[in-house]
Amino acid sequence: MISDAFSTFLSIHEAGTIGGAAAALHVSQPAVSRRLQTLEAEVGAPLFERTRHGLRLTSAGEVLLPHAERIRAAHRDAARALADHLGEPGGAVRLSIVGSLAGRWFSAALANVRTAHPAVELIVSTGTSRQVNAQVARGDAVAGVSYARPVDDDLRSRPLFDERLVLVCHPSHRLAGERVTGLEQLGGELWLLFPERADQSESSDAAARRLLRRHAVPEDRIRPIDSLSAQRALAAAGYGLAFLPPEAAADAVEAGHLRTIAWVGEPVGTAVHLVTRRSGYLGPAAQAAIESLTRTPPAE
Repeated sequence: MISDAFSTFLSIHEAGTIGGAAAALHVSQPAVSRRLQTLEAEVGAPLFERTRHGLRLTSAGEVLLPHAERIRAAHRDAARALADHLGEPGGAVRLSIVGSLAGRWFSAALANVRTAHPAVELIVSTGTSRQVNAQVARGDAVAGVSYARPVDDDLRSRPLFDERLVLVCHPSHRLAGERVTGLEQLGGELWLLFPERADQSESSDAAARRLLRRHAVPEDRIRPIDSLSAQRALAAAGYGLAFLPPEAAADAVEAGHLRTIAWVGEPVGTAVHLVTRRSGYLGPAAQAAIESLTRTPPAE
């Protein structure tokens, strides 16, 4: 079992306050403070400093953090391995995925796992690529689907597929169904993109933004829309053009709410990776989930 000291340290870091850590651990605030003081005495340095926004890691805390997270991840591995060894039915398999990637193919992959392991509970969380990779590194997820290849040596990745976005528009748009080879044919259009974020620099949407910038599309022609479904709906309403993942556009195109513009310029998209921990324990259900994700690529 992970020590009280390390679990307290991690809880304080994640909650940002003593009170938040106490609530997460179901202990009193004085107990959390005592555990932290004991750990800081053992390491010989303060691990947190107070700011206006709560507690923040000191340099010593930053050094300790990845080691504490590995200890917690190893504890979770041990619990899963023992449960499998003892033949305990069910259990949970936690997966993490970038939200915009959780389309039809992902649902089909999960359905395959549920069929093969009906007693297993599948728990899915979403986040940015950085958040997905961090969840896997902490052992919060056994595998992640991410745009970003991890830089953490404890993680490994394998390519799943290349996501290539499709250009969509209102059905009555002048270029609906036409072939377009360059952005000069789309001068003056409004573009619907996610708000620009540093932790999304590897995403397909970021690739679309880079394309627009290379062709000097003015920023006032770009509308930041922080929702894939909203981008789809606004494009269907004729508000602007959007580069969408094929699966995100498929239903609306099939229903006639959207049309595609045959984009034959430089491909817009990026690689998608499956991320796991190098030393992580993968039981039968987790292995089945990974195999299903690997052999169920999205439709083009």
